[in-house]
Amino acid sequence: INLTQLGDNHPSIATTYNNIASVYANQGKYDDALSMYNKSLKINLTQLGDNHPSIADTYHNIGRVYDNQGKYDDALSMYNKSLKITQTQLGDNHPSIAVTYNNIASVYYHQGKYDDALSMYNKSLKITQTQLGDNHPSIAITYSNIGHVYSNQSKHKEAISMYKQSLKIQLSVLGRNHPDVAKSYSGLGNVYLAEGKHEEAISMYEQSYNILLSVLGHNHPDVAKSYNNLRNVYQAEGKREEAISTNEKSLKEKQEEQEKQEKQGEKQEEHEKQEEHEEKQEKQGENREQEEKEKQKELEEQEKREKQEKKQEKQEKQEEQGEKRHQEELEEKEKQEKQEKHEKQEEEDELA
Repeated sequence: INLTQLGDNHPSIATTYNNIASVYANQGKYDDALSMYNKSLKINLTQLGDNHPSIADTYHNIGRVYDNQGKYDDALSMYNKSLKITQTQLGDNHPSIAVTYNNIASVYYHQGKYDDALSMYNKSLKITQTQLGDNHPSIAITYSNIGHVYSNQSKHKEAISMYKQSLKIQLSVLGRNHPDVAKSYSGLGNVYLAEGKHEEAISMYEQSYNILLSVLGHNHPDVAKSYNNLRNVYQAEGKREEAISTNEKSLKEKQEEQEKQEKQGEKQEEHEKQEEHEEKQEKQGENREQEEKEKQKELEEQEKREKQEKKQEKQEKQEEQGEKRHQEELEEKEKQEKQEKHEKQEEEDELA
């Protein structure tokens, strides 16, 4: 419709291409996403020029697709184009700049360029602290990301410090039962495991596992990953029985969860049937009510017709009687005139 009404190069068309691209990206259809983003970009470059914030957003989105494809150099190129425009239009301290720095850092992390990643994460952190304060969830995420980098550099002390700072913010802002809190516990568990501190690692992994299990349920990949981390530590410590116990507990909980879901499904199905039955009865009641209304209406109309017919019949009868009286009066008058004429004639005859 928009193509027909607005033509091929209207900004609204670019927006639609962008939205379609976003759907493709979420589906993992990255080539289709790139095709749509590039169509959007072409229109916006023509209509808005090279330095519009919408151009920066599209470059940023294309960069994310390349990042997900593992095309890190292409991703960096797009992110830097986006960064240049955003800095020009919004200044160096806008939250959008922090997001781009964070994504550039993520690319460097995937490339194993940890020092470059730390530099970008710290730039992002500085802007976010200035704009959002020290206790914003975004700050916690950046601390956690920095912790990942330090962990991969085997800088365990620094990694633990970052994860704990992240965890402190998350617990105060998000509460205990949040997936991000579970990730921080898991990150700490990874560091403690690398240090050979198995008891501390088990404690962290257990907390992570319990949170994810309560929030996501047994069938989520993150829960399975967390369970495997815990089992691997038990096995590393030679605690075969604990590993088996954990496995059996997980299987039992999974079975219980499945049974719970089945019961909920049955209950839901029963509830839906009940609702369907009630809806059917309600509809039948409405139909009966409608039928009764129609029947009553028909009776009223019939009664009205009968009254109208009686009225008309009475009127016709009255008219007929009126005509009959009028005719009788005419006949009587005519008879009287004849009588008078006859009498007059007789008088004339006598006089003659």
